[in-house]
Amino acid sequence: MSEQNQQHQHQPSPSPPQPQPQPQANPAKTTTLPNDHAPRGTAQDQQHAILSRLPRENTLGRTISLAVPRLVHDFRLSAKLDAKIGLGPSCWGERNWIGIVGGDWAATWGKGRIVPGGQDAQLLVPDTKATFVDTRYLLVTEEEEGDNNDDDDETAKQPRQPAHIMVRTEGWRTGPADVLTRLLDPIEGDKVDPSEYRFRLFVRLETGDARYRWVNESMWIGSGVRRGAEVIYDGYRLL
Repeated sequence: MSEQNQQHQHQPSPSPPQPQPQPQANPAKTTTLPNDHAPRGTAQDQQHAILSRLPRENTLGRTISLAVPRLVHDFRLSAKLDAKIGLGPSCWGERNWIGIVGGDWAATWGKGRIVPGGQDAQLLVPDTKATFVDTRYLLVTEEEEGDNNDDDDETAKQPRQPAHIMVRTEGWRTGPADVLTRLLDPIEGDKVDPSEYRFRLFVRLETGDARYRWVNESMWIGSGVRRGAEVIYDGYRLL
């Protein structure tokens, strides 16, 4: 073999392109609060405690097996907030009104923007500083090319018209009073670790768009965090 061929044979092949790193959320944290009335023990211990309290004569209720629901992480919503408007103490508590000025969302089934104009009507419990949240958001989907089911090639390449989906959340932000007080301050609230309090929600979605009509019959629970002028929710679909 010639010297030229030997040099050519030992030339290293070009390195394959390296994959770009994908965005990763920080590791999930478990919220553990004192006196939160959470059941103790294993799932088997909890089931035994429940069934043993039913009357012995209720044989069916004590012995029948039911399907166990499961949760899947289905979407994340990141909303930008307007300045808080305090309505002052009322017969129900201290009411706050916070406008939604925009944001983004992404789900296993789509993505898009939050339309400005939503609102969060908070109710603050004066002695514990626990906050009941009652929010309305309007989502608009971002449809991609090739989503049209049309025989015409040119029409099929056109993005579909966006859909609008209403989101309603109700839930509580609870925890130690000093931690919740810090959350009410936009600057101090940024320093509070999400594991120091609990922010849990019931989430409902509603639309008249046939492509997403299935969301009307689905159920979600949410876990949230407040960061200054932004609130972020993770939605877990109940199956």
